[in-house]
Amino acid sequence: MKKLFLSLLVAVAATVSFSSCGGGSNTPKDAVNTLTEAMKTGNVEAYLSVLAKDGKDGAKELSEKDKAKATEEFNKYKDDWAGMETEITSEEIEDDKDVANVDVLCKKNGAERKLEVELLNADGKWVVTDIDF
Repeated sequence: MKKLFLSLLVAVAATVSFSSCGGGSNTPKDAVNTLTEAMKTGNVEAYLSVLAKDGKDGAKELSEKDKAKATEEFNKYKDDWAGMETEITSEEIEDDKDVANVDVLCKKNGAERKLEVELLNADGKWVVTDIDF
C-alpha cells in the first residue's frame, strides 16, 4: 500500500508540474481544498480548474493536449484517492503576496504522506503550480 500511495503522489506531482489552466480560488487553502476534494471525488473538471496556466503563450486555459494528459493521469489514480483523508496543516503566504505554500497531510489505510503545495496568485485567483512530497 505504501508503494501505491507513493506512486499516486508522484503522478499528482508530475501532473501538476506540467499543467496549465485558468481557474483558481480566492485563497491558497481554497485552491488546495478544491484540488484534494476533486481527486477524492473523481471530479476532473474541478481538478483542472485549480492548476496554474502556463502563461508562456498567454493561454487562458489548458491546451487540448495538456488537458488530455492531465485527465489521463487523474483518471489513472482517482480510485486510489477515494477514501483519502486530507488535512491542511499550514499555510504560508510569501511577503510579495503572490506566492504561497500549503502543507497537506494525506492519510489512507494507515499510510501518511505530507504534500507541500506551491501556489501562485494569478489575476486574483490562487492556482496550484507544484506539489512536492
